[in-house]
Amino acid sequence: MAITKKQEARALSAEEHELVRKSHHPEVKNLSDGDFRQLLNLVRERRDRARDEANRRRREIRGKAAPKGVTSSRADEGSKLKVSVLAMAMRRLNREAQRRRNISERA
Repeated sequence: MAITKKQEARALSAEEHELVRKSHHPEVKNLSDGDFRQLLNLVRERRDRARDEANRRRREIRGKAAPKGVTSSRADEGSKLKVSVLAMAMRRLNREAQRRRNISERA
């Protein structure tokens, strides 16, 4: 099921939301190659960090890891949503990278 922009905004911080917004169609094509590579690296870094955090929370919920804070996590729905939003942004950016490679190969 598609994730709405409202759900994206709720799941991400303001900085992350700006990165994901830049990965959507009209804006990603207008980025220079340098800005595009920088965006790709930042989104990948954020996705990896969110994925690791979600895995840690799931281990806490199952009781296999010590809680990071005072109490252990009770749910990880927000972290699952965040990971899926960032993963979708990575898929869009990877498709754009492939499109740019194809254009440069043709030239």
